[in-house]
Amino acid sequence: MDQERGSTGLRRTDAQTWLVMEEGLSGPYCVRLESALSGSVSIEEGDWVVLVDRDNALERLGHVCRVRTGLENTSIYFDREHTFKEAVALPDLGLLTPEQKVARVRPEDVAAALARDGLTSLDNVPLIADANYVRELLELATRDDLLGPAGGPEELIVDMSVRDRYLVGKLAPRRPGEVEGVQVEPASAADEVETAVDEAREAPLHEPGAEFNRAGGRVEPEDDALDEIDTTNNQSLVPSSMGLTFCVGPDVGEISVTARWGRYERVPNDEHGYTKPRRNRKTGEQEEAKVKVWRRVPCGGTAVLPMADGRIRPLIPDSRESEVRLQGTVRTNANGERLVTLFLVNGQLEPETNRDSAWLFQPEILVRGRDDSDRQVFRRRPASDVVVDDAERDHLGLIYRRRVEFGRASCRERVLVTV
Repeated sequence: MDQERGSTGLRRTDAQTWLVMEEGLSGPYCVRLESALSGSVSIEEGDWVVLVDRDNALERLGHVCRVRTGLENTSIYFDREHTFKEAVALPDLGLLTPEQKVARVRPEDVAAALARDGLTSLDNVPLIADANYVRELLELATRDDLLGPAGGPEELIVDMSVRDRYLVGKLAPRRPGEVEGVQVEPASAADEVETAVDEAREAPLHEPGAEFNRAGGRVEPEDDALDEIDTTNNQSLVPSSMGLTFCVGPDVGEISVTARWGRYERVPNDEHGYTKPRRNRKTGEQEEAKVKVWRRVPCGGTAVLPMADGRIRPLIPDSRESEVRLQGTVRTNANGERLVTLFLVNGQLEPETNRDSAWLFQPEILVRGRDDSDRQVFRRRPASDVVVDDAERDHLGLIYRRRVEFGRASCRERVLVTV
């Protein structure tokens, strides 16, 4: 196949050169755009980008090694970079100010600007040797490869299961006959042991991964996927919910909760042209057969959560996904602080075919205060007065004794708390 797995399009064989207007968001060795790239603009790995400052002068030149695209922004990372010694205005090169923030430019025009700095060709642009930046690139590459989405928010996964493509960051659906719902942990840091014990009796402790024994994370072979890897014996343990517990002040009336995830839907065979050679079982001859293709559909939304004691009424962040809900509890301790336990739950039933369509990938929970003031919404999560003989907890408490804990996550998915 001509397409890299996980990509959204075919890669070009020739490098392009682009002018990018400075938006004030760029950092060292990278360019950040406030919008996603349009269909006519396709900056890819191997291209060259010339950053133009607000005075329409060439600022620096970079060789693209990675492009990360989101729904609302694009980040372009370089592995080679040259900062122009003297500002070179676009008119000095015979160029007009582009009408768009991103536009193509001829390589010979860029070569003329490099010649003023004594560089004879693009091959003379030096490699970036900043160790911290190289580590950041390695982290991004690892995250994209293991968690995704590596090909952007609407990527295509070609000729493989989505569960095989990404090893982490997935919530399993329910299977027929399973009990729906999750348990939530009791409020911690009660002033008296009796209070904590009573709460523990009323609400059983939620142990992250308690549902592992009913979510095997297996990839069952399907009738139309005979060439996919059969991982039926895979013992990977995948949860069906993720969540966190955090503390807010007594004067907080409501908070904003945003949940985001990716849903992958099967692309019909008549809507794509991806094929691979396959032997016809009847004739024994090789023929081009259509492969499975999955398209990522960004999902999620924002809901307002009132700080009222008791169980949280299930919230549906995305009306298209009515079985994916936010739920949990709110409790008030003796100091008037509210302890909020919040879960994103995948309540969908697993279908007989195309099982990946009922899984949630790259799930996130983002919690914010409702107002824009500088008021501190989140409080340090108080420790429980109940004595627990746990050597690991004591060890972690010593390591992170100088760190303020605002929340505690259940499962190792992405959970964000904005202070």
